[in-house]
Amino acid sequence: MSALARRPDREACADGEAQNDGVSGSAHGAFGRCQEGAQNECPGWPGSLDQVIDECLAQMFAEGPGPFAGHGHYLNMTAPGYASVACGFASAPDGKLWIVQNFYR
Repeated sequence: MSALARRPDREACADGEAQNDGVSGSAHGAFGRCQEGAQNECPGWPGSLDQVIDECLAQMFAEGPGPFAGHGHYLNMTAPGYASVACGFASAPDGKLWIVQNFYR
């Protein structure tokens, strides 16, 4: 498994998706607007940015391999077909964090 390259050219768009989802309260509501092939999202997590990133990504990775249902976050993070990722961040009106990870081939 290779490390994913960062896509800074897509980060503003990913920020917009996170913002949209935080306002609407709908995880993956803006999926596809940035031409991503897959998306993971930490929807409406309370806490500091560092804490949320660590806990949410650890939870997704802990899903481990298996069928997509129940393991999709892990599969997106480890899929050999994805070469890069853009992350987007937003704070919702209630102060909770919405973070998207958009995966690209």
